[in-house]
Amino acid sequence: MRFARLIVPRVIAVLGLAVLAPAGAFGCAVCMGDPAAPMTAGMNMAIWALLGVTWTVLSGFVAFFLHLRKRARRPMAGATQVDTAWRDGLRSERNG
Repeated sequence: MRFARLIVPRVIAVLGLAVLAPAGAFGCAVCMGDPAAPMTAGMNMAIWALLGVTWTVLSGFVAFFLHLRKRARRPMAGATQVDTAWRDGLRSERNG
């Protein structure tokens, strides 16, 4: 009950102020839909720039993990026949 006593007057006050606010306070040219405004063009360019940065970073992650996968499949530089024979022996023991 105490919660309702505190919240209801505040909600009524905020709604009353929103109704009495001038129409210009509700949104800018982008929000109100003026496609010819310079602010709208600037906002569109900012969105494309952010999308470009996002795709660049994501592409970097993909390239890095593809590089790691490629390196993992390559044989080690210092591997000898003894090392590979030992590794192949372990594989045959696990399978048999």
